[in-house]
Amino acid sequence: MNNINKDDINYSKHISFIADVMLGSLAKWLRLFGNDVKYFRYIQDKDLVDFASKEKRIVLTRDTRMILRKEFQRGWIDYVLINHNCLPDQIRQVYSEYKEIKKAVKFTRCTVCNSILIDKPKESVKGKVPEYVYDTQDRFIYCCNCQKFFWPGTHWEKIIKTRNFLLKEKSMSAI
Repeated sequence: MNNINKDDINYSKHISFIADVMLGSLAKWLRLFGNDVKYFRYIQDKDLVDFASKEKRIVLTRDTRMILRKEFQRGWIDYVLINHNCLPDQIRQVYSEYKEIKKAVKFTRCTVCNSILIDKPKESVKGKVPEYVYDTQDRFIYCCNCQKFFWPGTHWEKIIKTRNFLLKEKSMSAI
């Protein structure tokens, strides 16, 4: 972590991240927890730094050379140098450095594009989701950007179990 004192950051404001190309899985899981994480599969370091600067995002990176850039060294952009290869440890590292970010599975952000998901009344999705899904589900959420529908199917329970495993640490389990 750089030299910015976490106590000086106003956590009542929205915390948002941008993840480098090596951290796609981390970005996806942080989004599942309701966090704002911008991610591009292909982005040059300069463009990532520009996004972080313009949108006041904290950079999540594994790139030890990128953090040598003046923007990071002078403290203009906050960052977390992810030291771990495995996803559970990456998530734990982010949460240990930013304890105030969201940890509950919220399904408020699209895992594909990071847009905010909106609730859709059941009647409005008829013919837009599989018939069996329509008949067995009552809650539907929608991404206006991707134009995809989501619902709490069996994968929802698997996601929650995975989340519990990923955050399997005494200080993070009581969320």
